[in-house]
This record gives sequence, C-alpha cells and structure tokens, in this order.
Amino acid sequence: MSLSSYLRQKAISALTPTGTPTNAPSEKALPAGAVPVDPIPAVPVAAVPATVAPPVAAPSSRFNLSMPNFKSATSDALSTIGGGIIPTGIDSTNNNNNTAYPPIGGIWPRVTAPNHPRLPVVVHPSGFIPPETPNYTISEDKLKAAIQLDGDWDKYIDLNPVLLVPGTGSYGGSCYHHNFAKLLRNASPRFATFAWVNVPGAMCDESPKNAEYIAYAMHWLWLRTYRGYSEADINKHQITVIGWSQGNLSIQWALKYWPHTRNLIKNFVAISADFHGTLLAPPVAAAPAILHQWYWSKFIRTLRANGGDSAYVPTTSIYSSFYDEVVQPQIGDLASAYMKDERGVGVLNFDLQQRCPLTPAGVLHGHSGVLYNNVAWALTKDAIINGGPAVIGPGRVDLPTESMQLWAPGLNPFDIAATIALIPVAGINMLKFFPIAVVEPALPAYAAKESEALGPAPALTPEQQAIVDANKNKPLFPAKPAVDSNVASVLPPT
Repeated sequence: MSLSSYLRQKAISALTPTGTPTNAPSEKALPAGAVPVDPIPAVPVAAVPATVAPPVAAPSSRFNLSMPNFKSATSDALSTIGGGIIPTGIDSTNNNNNTAYPPIGGIWPRVTAPNHPRLPVVVHPSGFIPPETPNYTISEDKLKAAIQLDGDWDKYIDLNPVLLVPGTGSYGGSCYHHNFAKLLRNASPRFATFAWVNVPGAMCDESPKNAEYIAYAMHWLWLRTYRGYSEADINKHQITVIGWSQGNLSIQWALKYWPHTRNLIKNFVAISADFHGTLLAPPVAAAPAILHQWYWSKFIRTLRANGGDSAYVPTTSIYSSFYDEVVQPQIGDLASAYMKDERGVGVLNFDLQQRCPLTPAGVLHGHSGVLYNNVAWALTKDAIINGGPAVIGPGRVDLPTESMQLWAPGLNPFDIAATIALIPVAGINMLKFFPIAVVEPALPAYAAKESEALGPAPALTPEQQAIVDANKNKPLFPAKPAVDSNVASVLPPT
C-alpha cells in the first residue's frame, strides 16, 4: 500500500475531528460593575538573559529550486490531504465574526480614520518607534473575517489565550490541525483557549499585507478576552502568539510597526523562524512573499533595522539547524531563527540538534517537523502557562526526559505524516498564487524611508554563496512528501 493510500484509508476509517470551529461564538456578558477600559497601560516585563547553544559546523543544504517532479509532488500531496484529513471549513477566510464581540468604537488603527487617540504608543528604552502608527490598507471586514476561533474558545476563555499564525503557502486551520491545535484542544487539564488566522492567499501575498491580518487579530482577540474584566485584570489575558515559518516574520513586523500590540502579547513562540530570511528563497519570479523572504531582501533588512532583530516581547525561538530544508543558515548566533534580546525582555533560542544531541528529539526534524517535536511542544506549553520565554530546569521543562520522545504524546504517525505534508502542499499553494512578482514588491510608505536609509544590500559571503550554489538545479520538492527515517519505521511500507 502506498503512503498516500494509507493516509486516505486512515482518514476515512479512523480520523474523527476533535473539535468543530465556530465563527460566531456567543458574546461574553460583562459582570456587574465591569466596563471595557481604555487606554492600554504598559506591561512591565522582567529581564531574562538570552540563551543560545554554541555554534557548530555549517550544514549541507538540501533545498530544491526547479520543478521537474511537480506533477508527481502535486498528486501525492493532494492525496495526502484528501479523504477528510482536514475538516471542512477550518481554512475559511470568510468567517462571520460580526456577531461575536463588536468592539466599542471599532478596532484601532482604522482603515479610513485617524489613529485612535485613546490607545497610546508604548515607548521602549531602545528600538525604532515609528512616528505614526500606520492605518490598515485592508478593509476591517476582511481582516476580521480571517480570524477563526476554536469551537471551545468561549468555554475556556478564562484560560491562556493563544493565536496560531501559519507559514507561507498555508492556512492556520490546516497548518496546526495535526500538531499544536490538536495538542492544545486535547490537553488534560486544559490550559489554553486558541484561535488561528487564515490569511487570504495562504500567506503568499506581500509580507507587510500578511502582517496587517496578524496585527489586527492580536488586537481583536485581546479585546475579546479582555471584555468583561475590570481594570485590575486588564493584563490578565494577554495573548501568546505562535508562528511557523513566515508567520514569525509577520508577527515581528506587526510588533515593530503597530507598537500598541506589544501590550497585548504575553509572549511569542517562534517555530522554524526565518527572521533573517533564507538563502534558499530563489530571487526569481515567484509569489511576493517568497521574494520578501530572500536573505538580503528589502523587507528582511527593513524588519531587522533599528532594533527589529531583537525581541519586543518575551520570545522562545525553536528551530532545526541541520535539517531545515527551507530556511538556511540556521547555525549558532548566525541562525536566521536567532532572536537578540537588546531590550532585556527575555529570549530563549533553542536549536534542537545542539541542545538535544543523539536523542529522538534531536534527529531529522525538518522545517515542518519542529511542529510535532516533543521538546518543541514542551517548551511551547511551558511558555504559554508561565509567561516569558520557556525555562529549562526543575519544575519547568525537564529536557533529559522530554528529549527522549520523538513526537509529542497525543499525536500519532498519521498526524506526523500530515504535518510533514505541509511542505509540498505549501509549494502547491505558492505556485497557484497569482499575480506573481518579478522583482521584490515595494514596501509600504510607512517603512519606505527606513528602507531607503539602509542603502544597497551587501554581497553574499563565500559561505553564503556556497549554500546558494549547492542548491541550484535541484527539484523544488521530492516526488513524494519526505518522511523522517524515524517516522518511516512506524508507517506501513509503500
């Protein structure tokens, strides 16, 4: 039996969706004497030193740039996600959120109105604060419609709220359905309620546009969790935001250019991030988000300028150094996923191979494999529950124990295969996106001056050029979705 046939059979016979998302949950009533409070006060954050493992030898890169096997990859990927694996509706970009809490006065900043005067910009000791927070360029109806709440959002609204942000070529629903969403939903006892964002175009459009959806979702969800609480509890329900791949760029861009969001976010968990872009994104005609993720793109350089390469909120960045087939380099403090901590908010940079050597958690986990990695889940859970960056040690994350599990308890081989299949499915969505960009799209006006001040991009170093050269003339995706060797042993033979 082929892997794709096995997955279809499992989907039909064994898979039962663990929850049904809702698009218009009931409004939470205000308790007696409680009113929505404005403005948002600053949130003090204790300083925690950044942590990172020492650098190791550079990996061999294996990203593929041409598409001779696209037809086969398309067929296999579509078979993998077919047959009911993904419940209908969880990738909707047209959710009816109009009857769910309509915030008083609308969400700030407005599309057509001046900035809301009652929500001040939070000034930090260092870092770039734009002189005027930009208005959204996308209509509020579209921004709101991209947000989807888990079916039990209101039931567990008193727990830790979490926002899930997908990567390039994916929607939040299917991106997280077989990993973090399942783990959050089935946790016993429950410790969080969660929602996700389905950005139109599967995050393939211009990255600053994608970031507008994330900035809006941060504010909308915070208002939804905050509504009904007194002023004394205003900080109680800050949101943990979790991103995968490009989703992390959108989160960091939103935190930089919509500074008020920094008060709404408790912490940030970055999975397989490319904060410095990737040398493996071809600077050729492609979906706009691909060109924005080139290592020295204007988007990446502008994001990182003036403190954008340092955390705005407590951050945990988890990544695979040797085996990430999409983002390179990922080694030491030159890793694209590495986050600085110049503001002292607290950062943990966690390289799975360096920190978990010769253990199941440190083996061949690729770009999407970090989503099912047990240590990645343990760190994420710790950050959600405790706030701040994840902490390794007694009473928090027991690394020697957690690293002996290949994937998080509660997932199964079927979930692992479906998560691995996110990569070829993302490739299909990228190729379907229209219109493509021939050159990197211009940045929005609010970031243009900052970008122009940076001057021309530096040339690649010999080491960087070697990574690019090593991946020329290779197929973009294998004929079938790749399966980690340790996962293949528990799947039926193909």
